[in-house]
Amino acid sequence: MSHQVVSQLPPEIIRYIASYTNLLTNSEVRRTCSTLWQTVTTNDLFMLKLKELKWYPDAISRAVRSSWPGLRNVELEVEGRHNFLRVHIRSPLETHHTDTHRDWLHAAVQHLFDAGFNINADDGGAIRAAAARGDETLVRMLIDMGADVNLCTPACQNLTSVSKFSWEYNALQQAAVNGYVSVLMLLLEAGSDIHAFNNMALRVASSRGFLDVVHELVLAGADVSQGETIPFIGFWKQQDRPLQLAAANGHLRIVRQLIMSGADVNQGDEDERPLQLAASAGHTRVVRELLSAGAEMNVAPRTAPEDPDEDVAQEWNALTRAARFGHIRVVQTLLDAGADVHAGGNAALLIAAGHGRTDVVIDLISRGAAVNPRSRRGGNPLCEAAAGGHVHVVQVLLRAGAKPTSQRNAALCAAAMGGHVEVVDELVKAKAVPSARGSAALLQAVENRHTTVVRRLLELGANSNHRNGRIIQAASSSQDPHLITEFLPQLLSITSPASKPLLCALILGLASGMCRQPIRESESGAWSAVP
Repeated sequence: MSHQVVSQLPPEIIRYIASYTNLLTNSEVRRTCSTLWQTVTTNDLFMLKLKELKWYPDAISRAVRSSWPGLRNVELEVEGRHNFLRVHIRSPLETHHTDTHRDWLHAAVQHLFDAGFNINADDGGAIRAAAARGDETLVRMLIDMGADVNLCTPACQNLTSVSKFSWEYNALQQAAVNGYVSVLMLLLEAGSDIHAFNNMALRVASSRGFLDVVHELVLAGADVSQGETIPFIGFWKQQDRPLQLAAANGHLRIVRQLIMSGADVNQGDEDERPLQLAASAGHTRVVRELLSAGAEMNVAPRTAPEDPDEDVAQEWNALTRAARFGHIRVVQTLLDAGADVHAGGNAALLIAAGHGRTDVVIDLISRGAAVNPRSRRGGNPLCEAAAGGHVHVVQVLLRAGAKPTSQRNAALCAAAMGGHVEVVDELVKAKAVPSARGSAALLQAVENRHTTVVRRLLELGANSNHRNGRIIQAASSSQDPHLITEFLPQLLSITSPASKPLLCALILGLASGMCRQPIRESESGAWSAVP
């Protein structure tokens, strides 16, 4: 089929020809397109696509971004607040011919440029897409045609504005985020601004682990200390500096490169320093590198994000962060280097116990962490572990000498509130008293409707007649037949003779699931059903 014949086809048929013909649903259209597909040449498809592109003023940008025989298309991807281009995983433009060796994309760009289309249309979209492809020849070709290497979408002209969070990397950042060092060097030679958009090129390369790109950017004069400027409670702050990003993502060689280039190992706010970020993520080798470079271990925010208490602030230092996420090797590395195991009232042990990090708890105790501390916010490691239902941590703490009855049976109350019957058993074995003082734990179990824990506490001797009848009232108000049956004898014992038949019928109805009416206590002290 000649180009003249094909070019006269309707646009719908043209699109069908350039698509997967086996995806068409209409059998007649599919047969027609299949016949056309077998006769049209790749050059015909090329000319048809050019004809369609010429309808748009940004034809060159569209050409570089779209698929061609042997080439996939380039698509926008969103990551957080940042938009970048990436060659898509979908197949290239389908063709049944073998002549895909020709550089169709370069030919299309040259054809459209010769036809007078603006090389910088779409805010420099062509050079950005070419950089994202990693096509050094095409990038050089576009630069020779007059492409502006510093153009970007209007939304990214001023990234220090609160509203400028929807934007697209410029050509240099497209090369950096995809790791194309040769394209990046070519763009730098052409005058690309290495500091644009808050040092974005170096920051994205540091975050993604492209050492060669980082090396070239540093040699070209990129600022290793500049981060992203964002609004924060009435003022501007910097975050996501190159070293912070490299440390958080565990890129050891980039961390070394940045430190050798002058990056401050203690840069950033107290809760976002490189050491804390690396410790949170469990990057042991990066932690060692930062420590050897002089990173401060025991620094914590002046005030924690949700509490001005100094002890709470210590939860944000490197040791407590590693303990929280269970990174035992990082914990050991920090302690070996002299981290304060007692900082913030043994905050590391509190955090590790509360998150069930058994190995970390064992190591902290062996290093001298106190098992019976009490921070100004209350609580202790045993209470934290009991509240989380971490029975193995509870066992470790009890063996290490934790007091099960401290703070008025707080650990037993915490376990009862959470419905952790195994923890309750462990605490009772360790002499936590489920009697008159155990009534607080029983009340917590009743109010949270943990029937199994209620039954266990009653079996162990918890007194349901304490708390001025609140335990019985809470059980009755729950309308839970399983829970109420545990207290049936106590309910019958506290009522007046006149109300016993009604109360008995009500409780039996609840126990059988036939009655769901709430209970209230009259002014005279008798209990009755709400009408």
